[in-house]
Amino acid sequence: MILPKIAKSIDKEVLGLLQRVDPVKAEKWEMSADIYFPILTYFFIMADIPNLLSNLNYMMEFGIVPLGASECGYHLTTIHAVLEGIKRMAEEAKEP
Repeated sequence: MILPKIAKSIDKEVLGLLQRVDPVKAEKWEMSADIYFPILTYFFIMADIPNLLSNLNYMMEFGIVPLGASECGYHLTTIHAVLEGIKRMAEEAKEP
């Protein structure tokens, strides 16, 4: 599945950046949900992928990715939370 590969790619890129900027922090680097969530939020805002929320809802509704206690389920749930957060931020930005 692509979701764990995306997470590993993000982890690898952040680690590479840290190694160039601050090698001491790079030695202690560990991807956690507290770090993963904002990075993923930034990624999806900058990517501006059309129909992403619709596609995600389709995957969740029709069980393309099992939502149980699996790595793919964790990533899908995290992506869903990120997209709902972005949606909420967009709605709040439109309010007068």
